[in-house]
Amino acid sequence: MQTSIVTQIEALLRAHDHLPEKTLREIVARRDDAIQPLLDLLGKAATDPGSAAGQDYMGHIYAAMLLASFRERRAHPLLLEIMSLPDPHLIQHVWGGMMLDYMPRLLAMTAGPDVTGLIRLADDEKAWETVRELAIEALVCLVARGEQPRDRVIALLRGLLNRPRSHADSQFVTFIAMIAADIHPGEMMDEIGMQIASGNIDSDYLSMDELKQMAAESVEKVLERTRDSVTMRYFDDVIAEMSGWDCFNPEETKQQNQEQRDAMMRFFEAPPNLPGIDDEAVLPPNDEIEDAVVTGPGPHARPRRGPETGRNEPCPCGSGRKYKKCCGQGA
Repeated sequence: MQTSIVTQIEALLRAHDHLPEKTLREIVARRDDAIQPLLDLLGKAATDPGSAAGQDYMGHIYAAMLLASFRERRAHPLLLEIMSLPDPHLIQHVWGGMMLDYMPRLLAMTAGPDVTGLIRLADDEKAWETVRELAIEALVCLVARGEQPRDRVIALLRGLLNRPRSHADSQFVTFIAMIAADIHPGEMMDEIGMQIASGNIDSDYLSMDELKQMAAESVEKVLERTRDSVTMRYFDDVIAEMSGWDCFNPEETKQQNQEQRDAMMRFFEAPPNLPGIDDEAVLPPNDEIEDAVVTGPGPHARPRRGPETGRNEPCPCGSGRKYKKCCGQGA
């Protein structure tokens, strides 16, 4: 006797410590029947986000991944609604560690030709800055894949960059400049150069020499590189995409995290037998080391004690690269 699609989808709500491959395959096979119940799950997370923020609840996450793989446009406004919640901590608790790795792609894969909502969110100065950045990345993803005109997004970025702002907004300014470089900075060379010269963009993140090198490349080459990056890659196979998530591989994750801790301890240790050096004074507090351990994508992959690492901040894994170009790629 064939199990009802609703029963199969309800089984996903309880699958937080293992990937329910059989259930997922059956849902994909019955795609047309599954779409509305999956939209209902995502809709519930939008209207009652508290119910989706529990540690052991993953219904809305499975729904978002499946609907994106189906390219279901009706999921797009629901995703935007959740991402537009006024409380940043609630948004983080709803999506957990998969938000930075997947949200730009989920938004892009469900957008269709109408990106009004994405532009509105990117332009909303009252919205959480991380959410605005993710909306912009979704637009860049669409440009890189030829699904949206580049000049429209360049106009948006130029307007955001030229908007009067305080020096405290330098991180967002840096993000805009770097994301412009992802779709070729040619038209914005003068504006970005002025921001670098004024100190609003830290030259450690983006220097004039780097900017000139990017501008010297063809638009097609830059878009091809962006399209092929991990953070912009579309997916069709949800099982293959989610199988590597930390929450489904606890033993491997535990070992990898311990290896990161050990590496960080070795990095901060003072060389032996140096006079006047107190080994304990060199090591950071244990809680700082724990917060710096960056695991792979998954609903509960990262610590929940504070905000996520900024997209343009140094990666906490200790590589010395920007988070966006390191662990933030979902590698």
